[in-house]
Amino acid sequence: MWLALVVLVMSVIAAMWSQSKPCRNPSAAMPRSRTTRLRSTPRRLSQVVAIVTLARRLRLPQSRSVSVADEIRSKGKRMTVQRRLVLDALQRARHHTTAEEIARQVRSRHPQIDPSTVYRNLEALEGLGFVTHTHLDDRVTRWHRADVERHGHLVCRRCGSEQEIPLRTLEPLGRRLRAEQGFRADLAHSAIVGICRECAP
Repeated sequence: MWLALVVLVMSVIAAMWSQSKPCRNPSAAMPRSRTTRLRSTPRRLSQVVAIVTLARRLRLPQSRSVSVADEIRSKGKRMTVQRRLVLDALQRARHHTTAEEIARQVRSRHPQIDPSTVYRNLEALEGLGFVTHTHLDDRVTRWHRADVERHGHLVCRRCGSEQEIPLRTLEPLGRRLRAEQGFRADLAHSAIVGICRECAP
């Protein structure tokens, strides 16, 4: 990764120098003073830093996609274009998102992909352990990537606000349900509905 990054930076720097206008007088190409050299150096450094930063931003998502692709192949499945697009849409989503929203985002880039294809790939990715879903107060299925830490949800029935809470906060309830009812609850699957602090009397 870093070798490719260095090659990218060096190629851009070389292109920058090649685009500069050649000077016929060699003596004129030399900096006239120490002050001139000091002025040009920060600009060059800032350009290099900007290039490196941009390159790193462009490569990180690709590295994650490659890692997920390898894991999918290790389970005997293929990393199709449709699955990659669904995972990318989930990665860009700030919160839990519906299948309809994912399909709309995918089709905005690739209109030829049918919404039913998105739904099938969501279910397939969930079966492989890369995607999970939850139900909030409106009972609409919402999806998110499984590499996010598991958590519970508190939904206010008055203002509709949603709050994520660590799953460890709900673990005592889960243990009590197992001990008293013999029931193993998936506390990350559904929301706890009530009144939030701001709406409480």
